[in-house]
Parts: sequence; C-alpha cells; structure tokens
Amino acid sequence: MRWLMAGAVCLTLFLAGCGVHTGANPVPPLPVGAPAGLQAITPEQFVQFHPVVNRYFYYRKQAVIAQDVAILHREYPDLKQGTDVRAGINAESDTIAQYKGLAVIDGNVEPEHYARFLVREDGNNAVLLVNGLEMYLRKDFGESGGQLQLLLFLEYRSGVWTVVKTDETTLAEYHQGLH
Repeated sequence: MRWLMAGAVCLTLFLAGCGVHTGANPVPPLPVGAPAGLQAITPEQFVQFHPVVNRYFYYRKQAVIAQDVAILHREYPDLKQGTDVRAGINAESDTIAQYKGLAVIDGNVEPEHYARFLVREDGNNAVLLVNGLEMYLRKDFGESGGQLQLLLFLEYRSGVWTVVKTDETTLAEYHQGLH
C-alpha cells in the first residue's frame, strides 16, 4: 500500500509540474582576454562553423585516446606553434598528458553543453567561443573530464575554415572571470 501511495504522490507532483527541475546550466563567464565583439551565433554561421568545431574535437578526441598529439597536429599544423601551457594557448599536448595513465578508450564532447557558441567573424578570420563538456570513458568504464571553455581561432584557407590557434580557459582564468 505504501508503494502505491508513493507512486500516486509522484504522479501527482509530476502532472502538477512540481517534479525535480534541474534547471539550465549557468552561462559561464567570458574568458579573460576574450576578443571584443563576440556575439551569439546566427543560424547561418552555425551551419558554417559547427562542422569545423566537430572536426577539431574529433581529432582532439582521437589524440587523447591514442595519447598522441601528432594526430591533432597532422590536421592542424599551426597548433604546434606558440604553445603556452600556463595560458592555455595551443596546449592540447598538456590535455593529452593529463589523461595519460587513465586508460581512455572513448570520449564524448558536447560543444554547446553550457552555452551556445559565440562568434566574431571578420573576413577570412573568425573566433568561436565554445562552452562545452568533454568526457572520456576509461577502460574500467568510469568517466573523466568536465567543463571546457575554449576559444578557437579560425582562418579561411583554400575554401575551408581551419583552426589555427586554440586558447583554453585555465582554472585560474575561469575563477578570475567569475569576479
């Protein structure tokens, strides 16, 4: 009888709209030093840039799983230059090193998990702000990963957009942006 009552109460709350509400994820602060002029992405820009973001994260994920940054650098040779791990500039090799020893076998990235893309497009250059979730599946079927805030600097070359620089928000920068 108790189970029946509990079920009836849950059903009543659900139908009344009083169920558990997780709410929307809070919008992350803009990264420190974000370029001026970032705006909400238009539907046309989304169609243009979403495959570029997917391609970058596909190769990033492959590099993390294989523990080999060369996989990413073959596709994006510009990311070999100007690395500054402390500032999060082209620091994918550091990201890969953080997963070393965790026996990563797969991963998922939701680039707009926390917020829609912001973009600044200027001729043959563009900057995309990604506020996503990056999670990796370990061999023991546990997960590792978390929130990701990343600026992707793009150039239009030979008829396609390509990533030429990344700037991942560090934990210190994220906390600085909150204040």
